[in-house]
Amino acid sequence: MIKTKPIYSYIVRNVMNSFNYKNLKNAVKKPIRKDEKILTSFILEWLSARYRIIEECFDVAYNKNWLPNYNVVKDKKCSNFLGIFLSSYKEASNLVLSNNLYNSAKNKQRQIESTANFTFTESFTEDEYKYVLYAFYCLYFYNTDLVIKYKTDKIFKWIKILKVIVENDDMYKYRERYLHDMKKEKYGKTVRLNYHTQNRTYKDYVMLNVTEDFFPETNIGQEYSYWKTYSEADSDSLKKSMLYSLYIRIPQKGTIASTPNGFLIAKLLYYWYYGIVEEHYAETLFDIVHGEYGDGEKQLIVRMFTEKSISDKNMLNYFKKKYAQYCNKRNISQNEQISILKSLNDNDGQSVQPASPKVPLQLSKMPDGFTTNQLQYLAKLLYGEHDGITLLATIDSKNALPYFLGVPNPKPASDYKISWKAGLKSLKYFITRLYDTKKMRGIWPKTRDVFLINQNKEIKGPESLSSISSTGKQGYLNIDNETKDFIDQCITEAKTVK
Repeated sequence: MIKTKPIYSYIVRNVMNSFNYKNLKNAVKKPIRKDEKILTSFILEWLSARYRIIEECFDVAYNKNWLPNYNVVKDKKCSNFLGIFLSSYKEASNLVLSNNLYNSAKNKQRQIESTANFTFTESFTEDEYKYVLYAFYCLYFYNTDLVIKYKTDKIFKWIKILKVIVENDDMYKYRERYLHDMKKEKYGKTVRLNYHTQNRTYKDYVMLNVTEDFFPETNIGQEYSYWKTYSEADSDSLKKSMLYSLYIRIPQKGTIASTPNGFLIAKLLYYWYYGIVEEHYAETLFDIVHGEYGDGEKQLIVRMFTEKSISDKNMLNYFKKKYAQYCNKRNISQNEQISILKSLNDNDGQSVQPASPKVPLQLSKMPDGFTTNQLQYLAKLLYGEHDGITLLATIDSKNALPYFLGVPNPKPASDYKISWKAGLKSLKYFITRLYDTKKMRGIWPKTRDVFLINQNKEIKGPESLSSISSTGKQGYLNIDNETKDFIDQCITEAKTVK
């Protein structure tokens, strides 16, 4: 048996070192897409305006049983946790008072006095319990006072680093490095299977640990593609976690809650990437405007969209496009749609129906002599590093390559790209090692449209691939021997897989 805590600690320590911007020079080269900027900017503006509705958000979470229930906490089985629960109450209540988060419509003084010397006894009421719980909710899920201090440019830099960490699958690689260094590679499967094990249902205990129920510690160290597949299988839980990955208050240094700061950030990385880079936070916003999380949030965001119709039509058009996809995916009728987000035709005022999804580009067949398992393993080898060489730049590239080479499923997005870290000649060599390009038509146009050279450089045209000379002083296609040998080695090894 292997203890997972040291593994998580090792991963978190290395990930947090990565967030020193000077240590990740490659992040500077990682572009922020226009859509990422639009989505991030809107979210920051929204989070900066939430302070008036925090109590309603608490009520929604409590009524959905996302927080520790009064009857369960009152039960004696929770007695061991009550001291921990109250140990940082002063910090929580100070946050509420300093930000004026008590509802002025209620007796504010009574709320403060009833919780100042609060102890868990047989006679405490649910209202008293909720006063205390609300303070802890704010301590963990109120962040407006912090967000308004953020500089947008700094957030964009963090997103660049986030993309490097996730797209390089750093957390998974740190896990594998730890197991290798400790000579415990055989436990890799155990660590992965541990992801399916709920260590503790914190909603049945106390607020101090409830974040574990929103963001499981076992997220740490998994491959992003594995985390994504597993998380999407439980859509309700994922929706809740996505919402609260935006609400989360990253504890500040010097506070009691800041002790597990690094662990919390590591647990959130995949949610942030999934939300910002893959743009699923747009769906979270649309869930809100359809009333899933209370009227206060809904009215706030609808007002913001209305304001953008005047001040920033480019931003609104982005959300209209995403909203059309959202409604089409969920079969939301025209009558149920939010009017400000409907895409309208200027001539007749009728809603534009979302276009039928494009079929992702794919070669017409798999390479002769290869199986699905072999092509998936080949992609894994090309993504891995050998003597400083790796040819697939991102985890999404690794996942998409088998589909491009003819594997039926899983399908990537219709506009997917494969980032190839070496030059154009090495890409042609790779393709010609798998296919008879003289007999099979359509290879080079599709390769041109799907592949990016050196991560972000588009191939100008299919002729730039088809016309490359196949001779040169250094051998076939004039590519360096190390890259050629790496490609040959990967293909040979992949064909041995059954």
